[in-house]
Amino acid sequence: MHLAWDNTLGFWQRTTKWSETQPIVGTTNHELDTYIVPTITALRLYPVTTPDKLVEPFVSAGLGPVIGIQQQKSSGALAPPNTTTMTAGLGVRAGVGVDIRSNGPFGVTAGTH
Repeated sequence: MHLAWDNTLGFWQRTTKWSETQPIVGTTNHELDTYIVPTITALRLYPVTTPDKLVEPFVSAGLGPVIGIQQQKSSGALAPPNTTTMTAGLGVRAGVGVDIRSNGPFGVTAGTH
């Protein structure tokens, strides 16, 4: 059995667009851009192998800060002002997987969380 320290930095972006139509003033178009930046630190536990094995199943768990940013843009007669908001939170991750190493410096990791 042995442990490993796992640090990750991620980036996700999503854009949503929609329109609203009012009878007299016409159409208002909206666009919402969302960005998520998680930085998770986790411990990997390899319960059944030693570091010299080429195939190592693992379980992992960790947490870390997550920053979320939203930018809303609108255009049209009754459009609200453009806004940007930022939110901080705590991300949690748990998962299982397997590390497969070659005899060289590289390998493959497959897992889910």
